[in-house]
Amino acid sequence: EKDLRRNMEKKSGEEITGITQYVSENEKFSFILKHFWSDFVVEEIDPAGNLIQIDENKISEEEEAKEDEEKCEETKVAEDPNAPLTFTDEGKQALLDLIGETQTGIFLDHIDLINNKGVDRKELLKLDYITEKENRIKFHNIIKEHFPYFDSHTSTATKEEPQKVLIFMKKELSKSKKRKMGVGNFWPAGRGKYLSFHLEKKNRDTVTAIGDLCFSLKMNAKSFGFAGTKDKRAITTQRVTAWKLEIPRLLRGMKHRSCQRGLRVSNCKYVDEALKLGALKGNRFTILLRNLKSDQISDWKDLEGKILANLENVKQTGFLNYFGLQRFGMKYRNHLIGAHIIAGDWKKVVEGILSPEVNFTGTPSETKARKAFCEEGNLEKTIQLLPKKLNVEKSIVLGMKKAGGEKDFYGGFSRLPRHLKMLYGHAFQSYIWNRVVSDRVKTHGLKLLPGDLVFQGDLLLDEDPIEEKEEEDETEVVDNKVDKINEGIIVLSAENIDKYSIYDLVLPLPGNAIKYPENETKEIFNKIFEELEITEENFQVKNKEFCLSGAYRKVFSRVDDLDWKFITHEKMDEEYQFDSSMETTKNEEATLKSLFVRFELPSSSYATMFLRELTRFPTDFDAHKSQSASS
Repeated sequence: EKDLRRNMEKKSGEEITGITQYVSENEKFSFILKHFWSDFVVEEIDPAGNLIQIDENKISEEEEAKEDEEKCEETKVAEDPNAPLTFTDEGKQALLDLIGETQTGIFLDHIDLINNKGVDRKELLKLDYITEKENRIKFHNIIKEHFPYFDSHTSTATKEEPQKVLIFMKKELSKSKKRKMGVGNFWPAGRGKYLSFHLEKKNRDTVTAIGDLCFSLKMNAKSFGFAGTKDKRAITTQRVTAWKLEIPRLLRGMKHRSCQRGLRVSNCKYVDEALKLGALKGNRFTILLRNLKSDQISDWKDLEGKILANLENVKQTGFLNYFGLQRFGMKYRNHLIGAHIIAGDWKKVVEGILSPEVNFTGTPSETKARKAFCEEGNLEKTIQLLPKKLNVEKSIVLGMKKAGGEKDFYGGFSRLPRHLKMLYGHAFQSYIWNRVVSDRVKTHGLKLLPGDLVFQGDLLLDEDPIEEKEEEDETEVVDNKVDKINEGIIVLSAENIDKYSIYDLVLPLPGNAIKYPENETKEIFNKIFEELEITEENFQVKNKEFCLSGAYRKVFSRVDDLDWKFITHEKMDEEYQFDSSMETTKNEEATLKSLFVRFELPSSSYATMFLRELTRFPTDFDAHKSQSASS
C-alpha cells in the first residue's frame, strides 16, 4: 500500500482513479469552469421525462391561505388536552393481526375508560410481553402511527413481575410533538402521507440542503426522500418528498435564515409514496465554459472550428462513462479505504481516514490531531484538536472511546451513518470499474469481443441497489438478489455478437451477486484485486452493513439534445443565462470567448466526464484552480 500511496503522489487525480482513455481524437482546449454558480445548472428529469424546475407562481397566496385555514380546523381538537381519544379502523385491525383479540380489547377498553372519565389519563396500562423482536418493533410503530397520543415501551423483568409492554399517555401535546406526529389521527383521510416539492439549491450539496430544511422545520432527515444527490457548486433543481409535512409549514420554514439564502421550493403536492434513490430518468445540464484557449491554436476562427468538430464528435460517439473524481473524495483515496473495508482490516480503515498525510482544513490543529491519533493513540487529545468541520473523523474517534478504547477500530467506524460507510465501498467499486474500462479500451478499442457482457436498454441497477430485507430463508434472499441483478445481462458469443453494438457493452461493479466477462477482461479484475490484496471471497461477508452485491454499468454514455452557443464578451465577472437565440457578441470591444453547452445525461453519468471528452482538459480540481488563477 505504501507503494500505491507513493505512486499516487506523482499522479493526477484522473490517473489515480483509473481515468486515462478517450473515445475520439479531439483537439484539446482549456476553459474556466464554475466561475459563478450559475455557470453550472443541473435540472433533474423525472422517470416520465418531465424537467424539474422552480415555478414561483405554482402556489398562490390564495392556496396558502386555504391550506392554513383547513389546517387550523384539523388541529382544533388536538389543542384540547381533554378531547376524546380516537383511533382508526386501520389501527385497530393492525393490532388485532399482531397481538390478537384479547390484548387489543384490553387496550381499546382502556381508551374508552379514559374517554368516559373511568380512569385517570395518566394511568399506566400493561399488556403481555411480545417475545419476537420484529413484532415488538411493529407494535411500537403501530402505536406511534395510529394511536399518537400514547407512548409504548418494554419493561425490564423483575423478581416480582415478568417483562410487560407498557402503554401510557404522552405528558403533553406540545407543538414539536404534534409536528413529529404529523398531527396524528387528524391528518386528513385521503390525503397522501408525503409532501412532494421541487427544491432549488445554490452552492450546497443535497445532504446539506436537506439538513437546512430539517433545522428550520425541526424534522428528522429520515423523513425526507430524494432521487439523487446533485453538485454542490452549482444551481440545481430536484424533487424531494417529506413525510406528513404540510404545505404551509414548509413555506413558513423556508423563511428561516438557514433556508433564506440559496434554497427555493415550488410545485408542492401530496403524494402516496416517498422518493427513492434512482427514481429519475437523468439530468439536464446547462454549463458555461469561460475564456476558451488553446496552447496550439492562437487564431480564434481556427479554434472555433476545432471546438465545433469536437462537439460533433461527442454528439455522435459519446464518451467513456467513467465515475467522476467527486466519487473518490478530495484527496482521491476513498477507494483505498474501501478496499480495507472489503478485506475487513478495520485498523487500516480508520488509520486511512485519520492519516496525517491528509489535511482538509489546512490548519496546524488538524495535523496535530491526526498525529495524536496515528502516532500516539491519544483519543482525548485527538477529539480536542480535531476541527469542528471534520464530522466523520470526530464521530469515529468518539465511537472508539465509547466502544472500547484506542484498539476498537470497528467500534469507531461502525458509529458512522450507513450512507457514509457505504461511500468508501462504492468508491472501491468505482475505482476497479474505471481501471478495467481504461485497460479494456486501451487494448481493444471500440469493438466487442466474445465473452463480453451486454445489456440493451437503460440500466437502472447502478450501485448495490437491491434493498436488504429480513427473511427467514437467507438462501432465498441471495438467490433473488442474484437473479434481479443479472436480469437481462447477456454473454456474447460468436453466434450473437453481431446483434449488439459497443453501446450495449457493460462491465460489472465487483460484488457477491454479479458475473464477470468470460474473456481476458476477467484477468484485468484479478490483477487489480491482487494489487489491492483483495480476493473474490472477500465480497462474501456475513455483515450485511458492508455487503456489496455489485451491479452493472454501461461502458459508453451518449448525450441527448446537445445544444451549444458561442458568446464573445468583455468582462469575466458577469453572469449570463443560456438562450439559443442570444446574441453571439455582447459588444464591439469584447475579446473573451466562451461556450454554452446544454445536454441531457442518463442518471449516474457524470457531466465532468462529458466535458473531459469534449475538451481533453483535466477534470482535477487543481487543474481548474490553476487555470482560474492564470486568467
